[in-house]
Amino acid sequence: YGYEIWVQCSNQACSKWRRLHNASDTSVLVDVWTCDMNKDTMYNSCSTAEEDCSYESDVETDLQPGSLVWAKQFGYPWWPGMVENDPETEKYFLASKKKGVMKYHVTFFDNVSSRSWIPTYFI
Repeated sequence: YGYEIWVQCSNQACSKWRRLHNASDTSVLVDVWTCDMNKDTMYNSCSTAEEDCSYESDVETDLQPGSLVWAKQFGYPWWPGMVENDPETEKYFLASKKKGVMKYHVTFFDNVSSRSWIPTYFI
């Protein structure tokens, strides 16, 4: 499962959402982004229609794989870790249509690494 980052065109006449296939961190995106900045030549013009998306690609997440976090597992102190795809499900978040993102898959940094699905309120 690959994660997707979507960005909205800053051109008020356009305002279309574009999928960024090679982006990995939303914090490095510029504040003013327009369609012509898209590296995907099929969708780098304001005159091109938006792509279709699945439910999972439409979920807004605060974190992506590679995000460094402080997370808390029940019975343990807050500990540093990284959001990563779960090797069993190939997903990095669990969501519901009503509540949005409920858990992230976190790999904890330690001598022996461990991983767990952590509720958003413990990240």
